[in-house]
Amino acid sequence: MEFLNDLLQNQALMSILKVVARIIIIIVLARVITKVGNKVIERFFARGKDSSQAADKGRVKTLTNLSQNVLHYIINFIAAITILDMFISIMPLLTGAGVLGLAIGFGAQAFVKDVVTGFFILFEEQYDVGDKVQINGVDGVVEELGIRTTILKGESGEKYYLSNGSITQVANFSAEGQKKSEA
Repeated sequence: MEFLNDLLQNQALMSILKVVARIIIIIVLARVITKVGNKVIERFFARGKDSSQAADKGRVKTLTNLSQNVLHYIINFIAAITILDMFISIMPLLTGAGVLGLAIGFGAQAFVKDVVTGFFILFEEQYDVGDKVQINGVDGVVEELGIRTTILKGESGEKYYLSNGSITQVANFSAEGQKKSEA
């Protein structure tokens, strides 16, 4: 019993336990917020799933996945910054981030190109999840459309991971079929 009292009176140990408890709380809160946010996003886009058009269903699935990914990255970024702030002052880091961001921006041109192209693909509705397409000579069904990459599933089950910035030519066979059925 005396050992436990000595242990609880040790200020260093108590400080470490407080920090560990805060980290655990932050991580748990981030997971809970992400799960609740994902459910809200699913319900928000679920209204579009009632549509009878397959293209609308694919677009709804695409927008749902994209929104959930953005939420996931934002929540985890905030949690990481909050945890980091417990150990070091992040204000000088955030101040220096502008200069560092400029330097990283030059190095991350391919990433930025992928993201910008992904936005254009998504908002121009070039293709959606479930569409049969040919991209840069690769045939397949769009399995996932992300902000950085497009994943195609080939006829034999193989998966092709294409960075959106490298996409130069798209043939959407599903879109052509729907236009014929709508006419």
